[in-house]
Amino acid sequence: MKFPSKKLSLTAVASLFIGILIGSQIPGLVERYNLWQGEKRAYEQLDNSVNKADSWVLISQYRYRRGDDEGSIEAAHKALEIDPHHVIALEKIAFNYLEMGDFENLKIWLEKALKEAEIYAPGQVEILKVSLTQVKNQMKP
Repeated sequence: MKFPSKKLSLTAVASLFIGILIGSQIPGLVERYNLWQGEKRAYEQLDNSVNKADSWVLISQYRYRRGDDEGSIEAAHKALEIDPHHVIALEKIAFNYLEMGDFENLKIWLEKALKEAEIYAPGQVEILKVSLTQVKNQMKP
């Protein structure tokens, strides 16, 4: 059996292409919208937050998940201005540098996070030690 040959109109081909393109983009667009909405809610709650440093870390996390490494680092620094010992803010900065491929700054910020964790968050010390060891091993020539 032969496939019937019919000419497709340019409009039909364009409609099909646009439908496929949009259909493949919808999940990413929905996720991006949800991340923007989450960040917006975190900003709205910032004024009423008891722990503003945690709110800035949450904003940093939303920015990180959106791929905005610079914005995430900026928000984590705002958390550190409020609470200089905030281990999670230090980790956020470190892992943004990992995403950026900046292993030197990653190492610096992991070391800062480890130093603070030893005093303020002992439950995170082992995880940070493992992360730091892996980074140091990757940096060896």
